[in-house]
This record gives sequence, C-alpha cells and structure tokens, in this order.
Amino acid sequence: MKITKSQLNHIIKEELTKLLLESRQTHSLGYHDTLKDIVKKYHIEEDYGLSMRKSIRLLKRWNSDLRDVSDDSKSIVNQLGRRRAPSHVYLGPQQSRDPAEFDNPIAEYNAEKILEHLPMSGFHIRRGGRKRPEEEGPSTDWNRGMGAMKTMIDNFPLLQTNKIIKKLGEGVYGTAFLLDNDHVLKFFMRGGEGVDKELEVFKDLYQQQWNKPGQGQGASADRPAIYDFGRIPKTKQYFVEMSQLISLKDWFSRTQRTFDDKAHVDIMRFEDEEKGIRPFLRTLNRIIQSPDHRAELTKLFDEQRPRFKEFGLTDEEIDQYYDAIQTLIKRHGSKRYYDVHLGNVGVLPQHSGKPDKFIIFDF
Repeated sequence: MKITKSQLNHIIKEELTKLLLESRQTHSLGYHDTLKDIVKKYHIEEDYGLSMRKSIRLLKRWNSDLRDVSDDSKSIVNQLGRRRAPSHVYLGPQQSRDPAEFDNPIAEYNAEKILEHLPMSGFHIRRGGRKRPEEEGPSTDWNRGMGAMKTMIDNFPLLQTNKIIKKLGEGVYGTAFLLDNDHVLKFFMRGGEGVDKELEVFKDLYQQQWNKPGQGQGASADRPAIYDFGRIPKTKQYFVEMSQLISLKDWFSRTQRTFDDKAHVDIMRFEDEEKGIRPFLRTLNRIIQSPDHRAELTKLFDEQRPRFKEFGLTDEEIDQYYDAIQTLIKRHGSKRYYDVHLGNVGVLPQHSGKPDKFIIFDF
C-alpha cells in the first residue's frame, strides 16, 4: 500500500500529538475534586503568576471537557455527571519545544534569577513559572519562561556579561536589581505617566550629565548617573541602567540598624487622635498642591520628627528626606506626589568625600 507525502505528514503529526498528550502531567480526577482544589494542589497560581480566577480559566483552556463546569467550589463530577466527567485532568499545555539551551552561563544564571522573582511589577514576561522540588514534578511552564528569557537576553548584552546579585525593590510600575558591576538595572512597563514620559525623564538625566563643564558622565549630588535606557529589541520590555542606589532597608543594614518592616509601613501614616489615621500620601498630596507647601511641610516634619527618629532615622537623615521632597516639588510640581513615601527613599553614594545623600527615586 502506497501513501502520499501529505498522508505521511498527517500520520506523523497525529502520532506526535498523541505522544505530546501522553507526556503531559495529569491529575486523576476524584469524586470530590473541585477546580479550586486542583489549582491549589498543583500550584498553578504560583507557576503562572495568576489569580485564582485566571488560573481556573487557564485550567479550562487546557481541558475543553471542563468548559461547562460553572461553580469553582463544587465537585466537578457532581456538576458534569459521571459519564461526562473526564477520568483525568491535564495540568499544562502541550510541550513541543525543548528547554532553552544557553551557550553563555551568565545569561542562563540571569534568566533563572529573574524567573524566580516572577510575577513582578514592570516585567512583561509574567508566566515564567517557579522551579519546583523534584518531588513535586516539573514546573508546568518553566521551559516556556526560559525560552522567553533567552530571547530577551540574546538581545540585551548587559545581562550577557553582568550577573544579577539581588532584587533591590519593587514599585507599582517597575522592579530594580543590583548587578555585579554595582549598577542598578530597572525593568518597567509604563510608569506613572506612561512609558514615553518615563523615557523622557531618563533622557533628561542622561543629557544633564554631559551639560556640566568638567564633570563628564556621572551622578550629581541628588541624581543617579544614567548609563543606558530604552526598549530591549524584539521584546516589549523597557529598562534603565543607572548608578548604584541603596534602598532604605539596605542602608539600615549597612549602618548597623534594625529595619522594622511593620514600622516602615506604619511610618507612612500620620496618627491624629481626633481625625484617626490619615494616609501619608494623601497628606503629602494635599500639602504639595498647597501654595504654601513649604511652611506646611515644615510644620508636618516638626510634628512627626519624633516618629521618624523612633523608626531609626537620624536628624540629618530626616532633614535630607525633607530636602528631597522639596526638590521633587521644585522639579515636577505636584505630579509626582506618589513618589515621596519612604518606600521610594534611597541613598545615593557620593564619591567626592561628601556624606552620602538621601534622594527620592522610584525603585
């Protein structure tokens, strides 16, 4: 019996599909199993960086016979009936691609380092998956995540030559890492006023470094040096590489002080026995937009100085924090009021024998 080339290709495709289906991780469906039970048991939320609702939607996409299950908390068998309910549930997509292979060990190290922190603000690849212990079986999406990271790093020389040391901080729109060259690498997606505005800020900082006679490229007393910024080719990812900024938590550690995470959150609120607790940002937003903001801010800091000192700040550091807010107002008006909380206070090391400088910068 002779077969055509197209028939042979069809047979090969069908057999390959069967093999891929057989190799997928499955769950034998029990009588009492719900969609939520399966999502929790196999860590789908953590692997894909999704909410419970979106994880359930993803599980249904992998298993078309679950599409009529409407109640996430009720037994699947009870809802579908014994005849319609599947005997097993697939726990991931068909994996037709081999794991990404890196020729550069630094690139592979950085890819794993980033994936370990997903999901995170400002990073476009949100479904990297986590690397599971052997007893839990392979991650449902680690290979795809590594493939996406390889594409990014292949087009980003910085992460081919410099290792990520640790994650420094995470804000609403971005996440910053410390590199082994003491530079800070920040990934971001849009920023408070959009990507174009964010890139414009970095462009201005970069140009100002060259406009000061005799100084060349470097950080000013209250601004970091910008080495590179933009969009990584062939990706939707934006980045900025800047001089070292020390987070407030790391600064406390370097100066042999205890950083209290709970107190750090509490200090962002000002207590008022008569009016209750007013959020720090709301208070600062009102003051910054006031015509007499300097006097009001001075009064607020005078009143709250004991709380700042109890948290662990020195008088000099409190004054620098105050000066940093005034500088922010002078440069941006009331637009960047959301940047002034203690989570965005960092220390810019000075290399001219002067004391290190407190600044406000969106980590």
